[in-house]
Amino acid sequence: MDEFLRLKPLYQDRVWGGRALETALGRTLPPERPIGESWEIVDRPEAQSVVVGGTYDGLTLREVLQRHSAAVMGPRWPADKPFPILVKWLDCRERLSLQVHPPAAVAASLGGEPKTENWFIAAAEPGAHLIVGLRPGVTQEKFERAIAEGKLEECVNRFPVAAGDSVLVRSGQVHAIDGGNLILEIQQNSDTTYRVHDWGRVGLDGKPRQLHVAESLRSILWDEPPPVEVKAKGKFGVLAYAREFQICRVFVAAGKTMDFVAGEGPCILSVVAGRLTSACGELKRGDNVLIPYSGNFVPTVAEDALVLLTFGFDGEDPHRGLSHIKEAENCRPEDLAATWIEQQLQENGENWAIQRVMQLCGLCSDPELVWPIILRLVELSSDDRLLGDVAAGPLEDLLCGHGALFIERVEAQAKRDRKFRRCLSGVWGWSSMSESMQARIRKAAGEEKL
Repeated sequence: MDEFLRLKPLYQDRVWGGRALETALGRTLPPERPIGESWEIVDRPEAQSVVVGGTYDGLTLREVLQRHSAAVMGPRWPADKPFPILVKWLDCRERLSLQVHPPAAVAASLGGEPKTENWFIAAAEPGAHLIVGLRPGVTQEKFERAIAEGKLEECVNRFPVAAGDSVLVRSGQVHAIDGGNLILEIQQNSDTTYRVHDWGRVGLDGKPRQLHVAESLRSILWDEPPPVEVKAKGKFGVLAYAREFQICRVFVAAGKTMDFVAGEGPCILSVVAGRLTSACGELKRGDNVLIPYSGNFVPTVAEDALVLLTFGFDGEDPHRGLSHIKEAENCRPEDLAATWIEQQLQENGENWAIQRVMQLCGLCSDPELVWPIILRLVELSSDDRLLGDVAAGPLEDLLCGHGALFIERVEAQAKRDRKFRRCLSGVWGWSSMSESMQARIRKAAGEEKL
């Protein structure tokens, strides 16, 4: 299947909403209503996304999965199982209620569903903040006293945000979104929210909205530390690593292509900047599409694009393709390089270091992290066989994916290190490089040959 699933947005009135989806994303909204949410991908009894265009045009997401679950989600996905992710745009003109979603351990007893969610800040007005988690030392007793005294802001962790920032909010963490934020929310498929406090606001009907204090107190994880937000420092990186899903931020320059290969699992592609084109149509800022398990989808980047890729939600091993990442992330570059060499020499056995280095070279990570590892790999390689493995592996991956960022450092290293020149001569992935890049690599390698 060489296509993606484009789905029709479902717009939701919210007392705290506005019209930013119209101005920022170029959407046509229902007139004269405060639109707080756009449900982009949803498979729930009360709300169904409908496919627009392509093979499944006019079918709801539920109908697609009932008829084609293997093609969309993979061969082991039950046809009657709902799609596990809900994607929303949030236009927060005013502060949302202070709320919590029940963790899995208590959700069923409360008749609700757990909801871990990630917020990507697409735009933020000056002074915009988020509230996630409790301040250190806040106990349930202190929190209940603050409810009674109207001093809840003294108990919660409030911090400023800017466009490009991201934060993972786990089930059981109390939270709120301040006004002035335009957010892409990627979450578990759940609509269970318990309001602790609503700041004295009334709903669209002019009446105070219902609070769920007892349920909230049972749901809040009192010993859970506040999350560490991912600041907008770079163009590549892992934004969220949860058991329910993983999210990567990827920058792709104009003229490049992205390659989604069939059989690697379903993926949600969210365009937060730029424009992509393909035989199936154009994708622009604000678009969220589902790339099926069976999809061979190769879009071209028409304008420099920043996209989010959400994966790992198909019920398979959450560490698939990212094996031992938890352990590997804590491994120093020199230790990771040494383990890579050891595993490369083994006929069979563990390969987590090899996979971790491969992941660092890919589009879904920060390539700066792999450069010192490559230098150490060259230093530790005891023969041409290992140098060839480095050349055809991490060095080639780095140059094919991020050559423009690294070619000057590659040239400088080649001038002072003959061993590095020999390694560079083993790079052969020319089809993914421009002719000028190929020429510079060949010149840097000089007369050295593996």
